[in-house]
Amino acid sequence: MIDFWWYRILIVVFALSIALGYAYTKGQESTQKKWDLEAAKIVVAQNKALVERIAENDAIEATHKEKIKGIKNVYAAEIKAIRGFADTERLRISSAICNTTTVSGTDIPTVRGTGGDTGTIILSEETSRDFKEFALKADEAIVTCRAAQSFIKSY
Repeated sequence: MIDFWWYRILIVVFALSIALGYAYTKGQESTQKKWDLEAAKIVVAQNKALVERIAENDAIEATHKEKIKGIKNVYAAEIKAIRGFADTERLRISSAICNTTTVSGTDIPTVRGTGGDTGTIILSEETSRDFKEFALKADEAIVTCRAAQSFIKSY
């Protein structure tokens, strides 16, 4: 007669190995689910932080645009005021500064009487225009530097 106890032991060992394999697989799945859940929580937290940071950046950008708009408005007003100077009448200088005779020997007209400043000489249109253009460029450079300084200070 054949002894079946070896087969019984073999069946028990086989059943135990199947049970252990099943438990191992279920434990691995459980651990993987925990890891996946933690990873999902981290991703959600990162996305939430990203959305908050984008909102903060948008608010900062809006504030910065308002500051820049104000700087540009001030700049435009100052440039307009400076350019208004170029539309004024010709420049005058004191007759005490220079001779009243030109190189060609003709007299430079001095303004006398109630209509203008007495003792002044009206400069020629070209000279007056050149002085005004030079002053305009210098003033524009100063206004531009002031606007740049305001822009830098706004940060």
